[in-house]
This record gives sequence, structure tokens and C-alpha cells, in this order.
Amino acid sequence: MIDKAVILADYASDLYYGFNDLSDYERGEFDCVHGYPALDNQSDDYYLGYGHNYGLMETQTGENYAV
Repeated sequence: MIDKAVILADYASDLYYGFNDLSDYERGEFDCVHGYPALDNQSDDYYLGYGHNYGLMETQTGENYAV
């Protein structure tokens, strides 16, 4: 079975130099801003970062980003 978290992390590290130095909150922000689905089994800080940016994007654009 392919671990989607590893694949996304590898892809993200190619896009963003220093990706491995991001905090959990920043990784959540990064995934949301780049359109990745929220990963399973992450820390609360990851989901806070993802959710905060998700809400900002919906508020600023009026778009519904629900999958």
C-alpha cells in the first residue's frame, strides 16, 4: 500500500525548500493553500493550520472548497 502522506511530503518538499522545517501548523497551512486534502492522523496543530486557511479561503473568495 502506498503511503499518501509520504508521497505528498516528498512532492511538497520539491515545491518548497525547507518543507521539513515547517511546524505542524505550517504544514497544515501549506497543504490547504496548495489544494491537498487534509491528511489523516495528524496533530491538532496541523488541523488548526489547515482549518484556519480553509476558512480564510472560503471567506475571501466566496467559494465552497468542500470535497
